[in-house]
Amino acid sequence: MREACGRSPAARAIREKVDAHDLGRLLMHRSRLPGADEHVPLVAVSRSEAAMDGVSIISPEELLGAWRH
Repeated sequence: MREACGRSPAARAIREKVDAHDLGRLLMHRSRLPGADEHVPLVAVSRSEAAMDGVSIISPEELLGAWRH
């Protein structure tokens, strides 16, 4: 299953490192969510450890672990 998941569109969307372009997209999409404002935290999934002000970075494994619980 892991191999099949790695080829899914969602898996391909997980980038190695979160950058300013990704942050801009997160901010844009958050502004379009009904009820979301600047107080809604931003979370990004990245295969590498990264740091970006105002964004919580989690690994794909952390995302799957949280989903399973």
